[in-house]
Amino acid sequence: MPKQAKQGLTPLEPNELSGRLLDLLKQQSTELRDIDVGQHVQRIHANQLGGPLQFSTQFVMRNKPCIIEGAFEEWPALHKWNAEYITQKAGAAEVTVDITPHGRGDSVTNIDLTELLGGQHSGEKEGAGPPQEQQRKKEMNAELEGVQGCTQCFVTPCERKMQVGQFFHLLRASRCVPGIVPYVQHQNSSFLEEFGFLLADTQPELSWANEVFGGSPEAVNLWIGDDRSVTSYHKDHYENMYAVVRGTKIFHLMPPSDSYRMYQRRFPAAQWQCSGTPVACESKEQESMLQQLGISQLRPQMLEPRCHVAWTEVDPEPEDLEQAAQDFPLYYDEDLPEPLLAEVGPGDLLYLPACWYHRVSQTCSQSAQGHDYVMAVNFWYDMAFSHSPWVSMKLVEGLAEVLRLKDEHEFER
Repeated sequence: MPKQAKQGLTPLEPNELSGRLLDLLKQQSTELRDIDVGQHVQRIHANQLGGPLQFSTQFVMRNKPCIIEGAFEEWPALHKWNAEYITQKAGAAEVTVDITPHGRGDSVTNIDLTELLGGQHSGEKEGAGPPQEQQRKKEMNAELEGVQGCTQCFVTPCERKMQVGQFFHLLRASRCVPGIVPYVQHQNSSFLEEFGFLLADTQPELSWANEVFGGSPEAVNLWIGDDRSVTSYHKDHYENMYAVVRGTKIFHLMPPSDSYRMYQRRFPAAQWQCSGTPVACESKEQESMLQQLGISQLRPQMLEPRCHVAWTEVDPEPEDLEQAAQDFPLYYDEDLPEPLLAEVGPGDLLYLPACWYHRVSQTCSQSAQGHDYVMAVNFWYDMAFSHSPWVSMKLVEGLAEVLRLKDEHEFER
């Protein structure tokens, strides 16, 4: 008697399969919030942590952010740091200052193509460079010639070296100068490399965090700016301990499981550069200051060699919410969890787990005391790529590519 063929599962049609996969991703987002992460970032005092082991099991191993109060209350920086004190300690030392026209460093920006063409060759002489380079420039000119409209680029800040006192002067004076927003945010372990004169006011590392993450921090950075500077949504492959000394940092947070809602795409990479055209100023003093620092109107310039950067345009506070909801419906879906909000004030330490998307704004909450700036120090620790959150994130990103919610074959910055 002939054997009957086994009946297999009926395969889903492509559209039905895509819909089912998306439903599963949405279900995961909701269940993660309901079962584990919750709807708010937990606050806990350092005295209640119970030591490195409890912090590791309660937050790090669960890839769960928290705000720790009193974690660095012994730092002299909490009562010493202000513009005058840091300027005096720095002396003639120069530091790196990032400058943008709108306060959004490392972000996707709409660029006028004619402005891009002009910025591409600012300061270059006709026929400069070897023959191959000249030919490349001619081909690029031919490609852009006559093109009108806008394109989107991932644009990094212009970098300038200056003394600390000059930075604070520029930070305040630029509030009356359109198109110039300075920010100390250089992420080259800037606190250790450029602000070593302030180390005695803090700690070069957090001993209990070293125990949790298995070693010293990979980098320690200093951040000084005002409420004009905003860091767009991105993720870092570092465990981040973020200590706020002055003002308030406001973090919008999305877990790695929600990466399919971030609509990552690849954008041509560019950088803001000084064009040589003077900035329109209200006074001769402002003009003189900018000239002395070598700062002029900023124009975008494509990076060479050409490359692309994976980034997201999603903004939790868009200028046009209706348009943003059409462009990025999954992020603004009312049936899905909203971003977690973490307001980190003076004396607070935010634990930001690796691979969490975060967008950072800031407010000068102590302006009544003359602190018209925000100051923070962050410690980056290497993440353990063997942890399950990394594996889960790569799965979600892979599914997002299949569903065309994310560009394929990204080259991340």
